[in-house]
Amino acid sequence: MEAKGQLLHGFYGDECKGVPIDLIEQYYGAEGPHLKHNPCQRGAGSLQDEEMEDATNEQVKSNAYPNAVPVPQKNCLFDEAELIVCKHQMKTLQKSGFTPEGYFILPDEWDKEYLPYEDIPVGRQGNFLRIILTHSIWLPRAEDWA
Repeated sequence: MEAKGQLLHGFYGDECKGVPIDLIEQYYGAEGPHLKHNPCQRGAGSLQDEEMEDATNEQVKSNAYPNAVPVPQKNCLFDEAELIVCKHQMKTLQKSGFTPEGYFILPDEWDKEYLPYEDIPVGRQGNFLRIILTHSIWLPRAEDWA
């Protein structure tokens, strides 16, 4: 992921290289005096660790269901005989090479020609991320799904 980020967005070097530490702390540090906390405070609140743990345990217990919930059975739209027929028909169609219309996988359904990429909008700045997927990868999968 790091390498992909560097390829797409470039490499960010250390912009503070060679700058004295006191200048970095002056311009990149927090503004104003540091806050002092009482011994019982942890910064975000004033509950002690044990009190926080007890409150969390009570909240979890109040939202937990004490008995196990049964797992639903696997659902199938077909009975056993219909499923066998359906699988057989699917294999027959796949072997025949039939490709239905209307799924944009036939060459005459494309706008001009097949482009091996798609630009996907990212964020609010009008940027795009180019996704590359070659014909030899996506077409067999698309035909199976169609």
